Amino acid sequence: MVTKGHVAIVANAVGELLPSISPYQEDIDTWIGVEKGTLNILEHNETLDYALGDFDSVTESEKQYIKARSLHFKQCPSEKDQTDLEIAIEKALSLQPKRIYLFGATGGRKDHELVNIQLLYTIVCAGTEAIMIDRYNWMTLTFPGELSKYTPR
Repeated sequence: MVTKGHVAIVANAVGELLPSISPYQEDIDTWIGVEKGTLNILEHNETLDYALGDFDSVTESEKQYIKARSLHFKQCPSEKDQTDLEIAIEKALSLQPKRIYLFGATGGRKDHELVNIQLLYTIVCAGTEAIMIDRYNWMTLTFPGELSKYTPR
């Protein structure tokens, strides 16, 4: 499956920084959930195209619910060289979208948040626009001389 539109990745972060995904629903062609982020997508009645992660942050019954409601479910081993979000970004880039939205990638542990912010570089180097959004901020990365085409909601 190749999309020419927009992919959203909803990561594992929960709590006050997690924005509502409702304002973005019409822009998104493909939804990728990471761990508990999958539940956020399902709560908004969106089609969960891909559910990815080691699923160590969900209960067994939540995992079975996610598995039943996702079009593609992939459980990764806990011991691996990539984070669950990196695996989701790799999947998103394989779809060749114009833009990737990242929700739920900020907050919590600072070391995780800083690594996640640095992942914007990986996406932009692949020729795809990337926007990381939380309740209070949106971040994008451009190369010198480029302007973001994104307008915050």
